[in-house]
Amino acid sequence: MYWAHKTGAIADGHFGGRKGRNIEEAMILLDSWIKEKWRNGKVVTGLFLDVKSAYPAVHKEKLIQVLTQKRAPDYILAIIRSFLTMRHTELKLDDFKSQMKLLERGLPQGSPLSVTLYLLYNSELLDTDTDQAESNRLSIGYIDDVTHLIAADTMTEATSKMENLGRRTIEWGRKMGSEFDKKKTKFMLFTNGEVEQDQLTFGEERLNPVNSTRWLGITLDSKLNYAKHIDTIKPRSDSTLAQINRISNKYYGIGIGDTRTLIKAVLYTRLLFGSVLWLNTSTQNKVKPIFEKSYNKAARMIMGSLKSTPLIFLRRDSELMPILSTHIIRTHNMILRLATKEENHPVRARALKETHETVDSHPSAIHKLIQREKIKTNINPEPETIRTFPTKPWRRLLPIKHLNMTKEEATEKVKQLIRDSKSQDILIFTDGSDIPGKGKGAAAVAEPSGMTTMRHIADTTPATNFESELVGLKLAIELIRRELYLRREKNLSTGEIHILSDNQGALRKVANPTIPSTGQHLYLQISNDLLSLAQLALIHLTWCPGHRGIEGNEKADNEAKKAASDPSIRQQLIPPSKAYIKQRITKENKPVDFTPEEKRRLRVKNCPKKFNRALKTQEKAITSAVNQLRSEHVALNSYLHRIGARGSPLCDECNQIESVRHFLSHCRRYKTQRKRMKTGLRNDKIRFKSEDMRDTLDNPRAITHISSDSDIRLKLCESADPNTTSNKSDIET
Repeated sequence: MYWAHKTGAIADGHFGGRKGRNIEEAMILLDSWIKEKWRNGKVVTGLFLDVKSAYPAVHKEKLIQVLTQKRAPDYILAIIRSFLTMRHTELKLDDFKSQMKLLERGLPQGSPLSVTLYLLYNSELLDTDTDQAESNRLSIGYIDDVTHLIAADTMTEATSKMENLGRRTIEWGRKMGSEFDKKKTKFMLFTNGEVEQDQLTFGEERLNPVNSTRWLGITLDSKLNYAKHIDTIKPRSDSTLAQINRISNKYYGIGIGDTRTLIKAVLYTRLLFGSVLWLNTSTQNKVKPIFEKSYNKAARMIMGSLKSTPLIFLRRDSELMPILSTHIIRTHNMILRLATKEENHPVRARALKETHETVDSHPSAIHKLIQREKIKTNINPEPETIRTFPTKPWRRLLPIKHLNMTKEEATEKVKQLIRDSKSQDILIFTDGSDIPGKGKGAAAVAEPSGMTTMRHIADTTPATNFESELVGLKLAIELIRRELYLRREKNLSTGEIHILSDNQGALRKVANPTIPSTGQHLYLQISNDLLSLAQLALIHLTWCPGHRGIEGNEKADNEAKKAASDPSIRQQLIPPSKAYIKQRITKENKPVDFTPEEKRRLRVKNCPKKFNRALKTQEKAITSAVNQLRSEHVALNSYLHRIGARGSPLCDECNQIESVRHFLSHCRRYKTQRKRMKTGLRNDKIRFKSEDMRDTLDNPRAITHISSDSDIRLKLCESADPNTTSNKSDIET
């Protein structure tokens, strides 16, 4: 893939199966390109194709021929030829086992290499002589899915050109031994007005234009308003929640943490798939009620709460981000991700242009993004560029000492290293510091010379402490060069050089810069400099945890803090950090805080994260019952009487109103169990009020005591079970 990326061997229109591209970018390109042509007064035709049995149909010699034409190195040709030679298979069915059969064609299913080889194999389908985005033709590929788009002044002209392109496509199939699935072949006319609908001749088929088609999981319609796709959102939500409820039911399902993970991974992914296209300023009012209902059901499913539970309680304690807020964060991050791509990325320039411009007609999905003004501020000034392949994947990696040790073990090793170091050895301690409101700083200290260097990073610079740590490592390179120069001038020998940092993430990135991520411009330069300096001296990267007990480390920490708070120190200029902007996006789009009135209604004041962490160890019925007690919407007689499910609100045992307070603090039925629970609470030094033990519901440590007694557990489970009430439909989720 590195060779294919660097040489441009894979067609630019391929978005699937390659590093640095994804399905959303393909969707954005199609939507943006068609609407741009509409603004230019053109109509667009689309031909959607699917290669039948794509991998099994690949001919080895034809693939080698394609690679040769693309000037693949001889060693790659030899590897691929060997990879596809002498492959055998056998069929197994129950007790039957066939003889081994030689495979003369096809790519192995499941191999990562097969994906890249197929992209090379069918790149001719997408190749053009001109820049597709600037011409009147666009071809988009996603593995074996191919989409051809043609723009013209009239529909007749566009259809005629599409027929010519279709003939070349079929000719490619004959030449390469591939055929297209007739059932999945669709012809569409993209226009906002009324036009004469022509048939398309594709091989022996006469294709009538369809009003909509499913493409890469999205339902496209001829006007690109995605109305038909939006109509599928509610049924998809209902079916998904029903499926999840089968394994996360509040009476016998999986735990609270697993349920939340399942909701995010399955429900949110299904609902928001491709939402950058269809969820925007024009459609959010239609979609928002669906999302709110789905969110309420999902939150109740996580908490095991009853149907009448106040929304404010669910919003706070479910730790579930609203669906619309999740979409907004994703779209902000998507534009940010595109802004950090290399300049030759096929969607980057188009997306950034549409983020800033305003059009009078046919706005694209980017033009209609929710909170577009905020998105502009996120990418102004432009953030750092992160290259997909920053360096050769096979480059020599640098080892890191002490990385697999505990903090205590690593600290002792560093102290031993300092004791055993020779006079000609160089130890360089680095550190980064972040002082909110003042700035960030980095420093490096060389021992035994005591040489020091510092940099200040302005507080207005969008950067994280990770970048500060990387700047500290960069300063270490500066000190190494100074030390080596001075020693050469004095004819002194140089022993081993140790660079010590307390940040494992920064060390890992410097040691292995092949994986693209934030701070790439820093860690790649540091890594390259270290490889060059390694020819002059033996250099070690060392993890040195903490700042106490190690003099050099303490000095680096103090100097970094000094640099962070003193703007007069030489500044380090770095581009805006992608990681910092992502953190800011998430923070800005968190749900708004509760109003004073809403806070008053929330009796329980504990931190949801701590409480939910305690509930993770409990079975689902107990978790549900505890959350119902905390919300005071629980199947006790006072609540059941209020909703008409009980004739009396009184406790069957005490003839008092059976409220949450009565159940926990006064009910005679549980006097012995309550005494044991109080003893356990006192032993663990957990404060409580005997007259109102509802306060124990605020304390995560008290949950084990509330649910440890078998009699109370039974009562809690009975309270959570709707079968114990006469009107269970009123309390079920």
